[in-house]
Parts: sequence; C-alpha cells; structure tokens
Amino acid sequence: MNILVIGGCQIYGYGLTNKENSFIDQFVYQLEELGLHPQVTSYVFLPLADIRETLMHLDLSQFDLIIIQPAHYYLQHPPTFWKLFKMPTRKVPKYAGTGLKTVELEALRSQSPLPLDSTPAGLVKQTKNVLKRLLLSLGNQAGLVKQLLYVQHELAALLNQLQMHNQKVILLTPTPHRESISQWLRRQGRAIVINEGKRCGMTVLDTHLFIRPTGEFYLTDDPSHLNSIGHELLGRVLFICFKAKQVILADQRIQPAMETV
Repeated sequence: MNILVIGGCQIYGYGLTNKENSFIDQFVYQLEELGLHPQVTSYVFLPLADIRETLMHLDLSQFDLIIIQPAHYYLQHPPTFWKLFKMPTRKVPKYAGTGLKTVELEALRSQSPLPLDSTPAGLVKQTKNVLKRLLLSLGNQAGLVKQLLYVQHELAALLNQLQMHNQKVILLTPTPHRESISQWLRRQGRAIVINEGKRCGMTVLDTHLFIRPTGEFYLTDDPSHLNSIGHELLGRVLFICFKAKQVILADQRIQPAMETV
C-alpha cells in the first residue's frame, strides 16, 4: 500500500522524543495490524504553490491513499500583523524532489525544538489581541485579509489538480492553535478546507472536532505543536476515517453491480 503524505512538521512529530510516535506513525501501525504493508512518501514545509508543482512530477496513480494537511504556516500570527492584509509574494514554484522516507523524517525529529517565549500575555497584549481579532473579523467580511484569500485560491487550485484522484484523498483541517490570533486564522482555514474539500468530493477530517486548544494535547509551553497524546488521538481518528472511507467506497462499487444482476 503506497501512501502520499503532505503537510507541516506534525507529519514527522516535531517536538516528540524518538520513543514517541507522530500521528502518521500511529496510523501506519494500525494499518499494519490489518495486515497491510504501507509505504509512506512524505513532503513537509512545502508552500502551496510548490505542492502543486511537485504533484505535477509525480505519478499519482501509484498511490493508494493521499493525505494532505495544508496551509498551516499561512494560518498563524506572522511576525508583522499587517502582513495578513497583504497578498503573499508569488514566487516561481519549485519541484520538491522524490519526498522523504522514514530515516529522513526521524532525522528531522531529532533536531532540537526552537526556543519559545513562554511569558504569559499581560493585559496590554491581551487588549491588543482583542483589537486585532476585531480588525481581522471586519477585514475578513470586506475581503481585506489577503492571506486568507491567497490560501483559498491556492487550495482550490491544488484540489482541482487532484480532482481525478478525489476518492483517494483525505484532507485534514489545520489543527487548533492556542494563541488567539493564530486560532482565529486556523478557524477560518478550517472553513476553507472543509468547503473546498466538499466542493471537490473529497473526504475531510475536521481536527477541531476532537483536538481542543488546551495543554492536554500540546507540548509544554508550545501553543502550536501537538504532544504524544494529541498525535495518538489524531492518528486513531485518521484510522477510523480511513476505514469508514473504505466502507463507503466498497458500497459504491457494490451498488452498480447489484443493479446489473
């Protein structure tokens, strides 16, 4: 069984120890328990345009399952808040090569996590965040949050490119974020992924339904990255989603056959 996985650093389990498993690891182990022999090709950190360019170089018919969790890095508080109101600079898309295998993903995981500022938000920062969310909400209604428009445009183009393989695809919405501005962006991104996925007839797994933005599921003092509990839960739900998808596809194949009897 050949699986193509595209997403962010949660694909390889950023911040986990070598003894802990990413959600893809969890998913693969459960497939193996079914007697399957999954071979996973992964792409991480790719801009949306680079994903499209890379897919053009791949024979997608070789994959039995395509798992995509898109746009994480477009849906978080940038260093400069006003950047969200500007259209991202369009660069020449790049082909990302043949993808990463298990050894290369383990090497990425072994890297030390980036240092984070764990200082609690004071009253001034909390007030600023309230004002920022208000600006984003009003701006979004007026179509001024260009970052979201860019994500929607690029994601629509990506899913159109995958239309012929839509029955193989499982889309994951961006996981929740514990920082308020980033969480607002993730919720908007969630709606974009769900709507575009449904438009293209693809299976969408909504991570917001079972991953809560609390310390239970996230690395200590890290508002963005899942801990081992979060990864295990996501992997198990992904497996349930996969099995349900297989049942639906089997029913769709059986129905025409029954009608011809």
